[in-house]
Amino acid sequence: MTVNDLLRSLELGDHVCCPADSVRQQWQTAVAGTACGLARGQKVLFFVPDPDGLRRHLAAEVTGAARALERQQIMVNSSDGAYLSKRGFDGEQMLDLVAAEIDLAERQGFTGLRATGDLSAVARQPRHTEAVLDYEVRLASIYAGGRITGICHYDPGALAERTWQRVVAAHPSTVQATGQGAVSRLHAVRTPVGIRVSGGVGLVNRGAVASGLAEVAAHPGPCEIDATALGFADGWAVGCLLRTAGARAADGTTIVCSTFLSRALARCGAASVAGLTVLPGGAQ
Repeated sequence: MTVNDLLRSLELGDHVCCPADSVRQQWQTAVAGTACGLARGQKVLFFVPDPDGLRRHLAAEVTGAARALERQQIMVNSSDGAYLSKRGFDGEQMLDLVAAEIDLAERQGFTGLRATGDLSAVARQPRHTEAVLDYEVRLASIYAGGRITGICHYDPGALAERTWQRVVAAHPSTVQATGQGAVSRLHAVRTPVGIRVSGGVGLVNRGAVASGLAEVAAHPGPCEIDATALGFADGWAVGCLLRTAGARAADGTTIVCSTFLSRALARCGAASVAGLTVLPGGAQ
């Protein structure tokens, strides 16, 4: 599976880190994502260094893109203008902007929002790095609404190795810099009774998992974590599930999961967590 195949498979609620060390790579991703977004009736939004160049490229390479640009179904904005204010990178302002764009796309009659941003130039500046990482983690609450698909471009070669590792950890899903397949894939969206998680949890996306489960901890009243489609969860993830349930013992938490995960939870002390019910195999 290539990166473009993976991007075409993305759903609303997916938040993906996509490494790109050249404009050519970014534009290839933009073509695949735009074609998919238009086919699904979504609004397509970009924050890139060269908005005029990308507009021309999309109009030439994607069927229907020229017309979509005219009617503003495709919006291409400057990344510098969006991410950097007079005070520098403002994560709170960006969170408000993303939420507003989602609402606007819905009011305009689109089926969702597909947004792509290039944050490399901002993240590699030491005075902005921590704010960018905090912003990426806090986006979990927005993506959990299941109304946006997000693709974040970073150039691994432009970042310190530790910064790149933290960028990856802040994203539920990351594709390989080689252009083949995925390093990690996790999908987490709110449901009427809690949250549904699918994919896998491991070392590379732990930061995103913790942020997603923080949504659960804040959920008032009984809450269900539907993990039946969670294919892999390492020991840290199992512990995070138990800590989340323990933090809301008074309200009660139900984890619906595979038999394998239920056994892992049991071995790690699920029976001693007040207010926690584990339903193996999705049994009611």
